[in-house]
Amino acid sequence: MNRVPHAKENWYTTKQITDRIIGIAEWGHTEEVLSFLLIGDHEAAVIDTCCGFFSLKEIVQQHTDLPCKVINTHQHFDHIGNNFEFDQVLMPDHPENHTRAKEGLSAEFCAEFVEPKQFWGKVPAGLPDPFSIKPFPQATFFKDGDILELEPFKLEVLHTPGHCADHCCFYERNMGILFGGDNLYDGPIFLQEKGGLAEYRQSIERLCALPGLKQILPSHNGFNFPMSKLHQIRDALAEIKTAELEETVVIDGPMLLMPVPYAA
Repeated sequence: MNRVPHAKENWYTTKQITDRIIGIAEWGHTEEVLSFLLIGDHEAAVIDTCCGFFSLKEIVQQHTDLPCKVINTHQHFDHIGNNFEFDQVLMPDHPENHTRAKEGLSAEFCAEFVEPKQFWGKVPAGLPDPFSIKPFPQATFFKDGDILELEPFKLEVLHTPGHCADHCCFYERNMGILFGGDNLYDGPIFLQEKGGLAEYRQSIERLCALPGLKQILPSHNGFNFPMSKLHQIRDALAEIKTAELEETVVIDGPMLLMPVPYAA
C-alpha cells in the first residue's frame, strides 16, 4: 500500500517497466490502481484507464506520439475512467460491458468513490464535480482466446472470472509477461459472493499453467507482483473447503481474499 497524498499536478506516478512498457499509477486514491502503456512499432495501447479523475491521455502523450487505443481487463469504474478520451476501446464481450460503454456510470453511482475517505490526504483540487464515468460508445469487444496484436506485442486474451464475470488477463507469451488485472495484486482481492470462488480457483489454475511465465504486472498496489505470490494464492484456495467464500481469508500480509456482493 502506498498511501501517498497527491495533487492534480502530480496525480499520476509513472515507472519504466521495460523499454516498451510504462506503468502509470494513481497512488493518491485508496484504489491505488494502475494502467500500463504499451508502445508498439506503429501504435500504442493502454491497458485500463484508471479512475478518470484527471486526464490519462495527457500522460500517454508525454511518452509517445503514436495513436493509442484502450484495452480493458474489465468494466469496473477504476479501470474505465478515461476510456472516453480515446478513439478506440477494446473490452471483454459481456452484456454488462455493452451497457457500460453506452451509458457510462452516473454521478449518483460514483459519488462514494470521491468521498474524502477515499483519498490519501486531502481531496485533490480540480476533481470533476460532479464526478461520473462518461460513456464510450466507440467500444468494440473481444473474446477468450483472441490475440490482440500491437507489434511486437501479441496479447492473448484469457477469460479469468471470479473477481467479476467479464474479467480478463492478457498474456504476452514471447515476453513471458502477464497483465493480471484484478486477479493478482498485493492487497485485498475481491471475489463475487455467488460463484466467485469456484471461478477464481479455475482462473488461478489456468494462470499457474501458463508456459514461460516470467513476470506479472498487477492492476493495484504496486508495479510488480512476485511470481511466488501466485502460488501462494493457489495454495490458499486449496485450503478453502466451502463452496463459496464465506469470510475473508488472509494469504500474506495485505493480500487477502474477500467476498463481496458486487456491483462496481
